[in-house]
Amino acid sequence: MSTTCASVRVGEQREGLARRARRGGVAVVMALAVVALAACAPAPTPQPSPTATPTSQPSPTATAFVPTATSTPQPSPTATPLPTATSTPQPPPTATPTARAASTGGRVAPVPILMYHHIADLPDDANSTRRDYAVSPARFEEQLRYLKEQGYESVSLYAVIRYLEGADPLPARAVVITFDDGYRDNAVVAFPLLVKYGFTATFFVNAKPIDDGYPGYMTWAQVEQLSRSGMDVESHSYSHPMLTRLSDEDL
Repeated sequence: MSTTCASVRVGEQREGLARRARRGGVAVVMALAVVALAACAPAPTPQPSPTATPTSQPSPTATAFVPTATSTPQPSPTATPLPTATSTPQPPPTATPTARAASTGGRVAPVPILMYHHIADLPDDANSTRRDYAVSPARFEEQLRYLKEQGYESVSLYAVIRYLEGADPLPARAVVITFDDGYRDNAVVAFPLLVKYGFTATFFVNAKPIDDGYPGYMTWAQVEQLSRSGMDVESHSYSHPMLTRLSDEDL
């Protein structure tokens, strides 16, 4: 506002106040003085608005973001059970009997074993069994002579066993001679011929016929004579039963 305008207005206000002063006295005069001072006060000089001065800020530094490697837990490997091989039961192998030479510990004894029963001429009424199991004295001596001429040496069955066990050697041409049942002609006919050609033999005797004194069988005195003369005497059972037909208790 200009000073002129202020003066006009003050004058106008003064006249009004004067009229009121006449009515209101001193209080009005004091009010007018205050108003006049206010009106005549110089108007404030407008100041320019402050200009914002930009403050230099440091440029942001680009920080490289490196992600931290995070260990991701992995599941532990699970052992997968393998299928168990199932053993299929097999039937036990069946042993197949095969013919072979008697041996022990890998040794073989190539020894012929001659088995005799009766050494006697056949009677006219001889049955088939007697004919099958009998050798005439002449034929028996012929066989002994042949063995002697061919260089055979008689040995006992015990000697063969000892050889198989690796204990004793055998003659180059060994032979085993045996007699079954204990017939009287074995002691009366065969024994003298064995002694004549320098052979020994093994006699398998049945005890019951000897105990009972059966005709055609040896006596105990004859059995003892064979044993004292270097022959082997062995058991051929007590009564010559068919062993394959006996029970376990009877055996």
